[in-house]
Amino acid sequence: MNILFLWGNPIAKNLEEWLANQDNNVISWQVPVSLEIVREFKIQLIVSYTYRFIIGKDIIDAVNGNAVNL
Repeated sequence: MNILFLWGNPIAKNLEEWLANQDNNVISWQVPVSLEIVREFKIQLIVSYTYRFIIGKDIIDAVNGNAVNL
């Protein structure tokens, strides 16, 4: 699965590593995300953990609501 992992604090890196170890393709992102990034990497799930930016409705819609904010 293509997962966009949005983070802002190094504590989140453990979760990123765990997701990658579950045979997922994890794209790590710290700056504001755009719809173009979601489309370019064919993102299927967004995981936000310690991410400080607001994720737009257009981005959440692009992954059919498959997003979680921890």
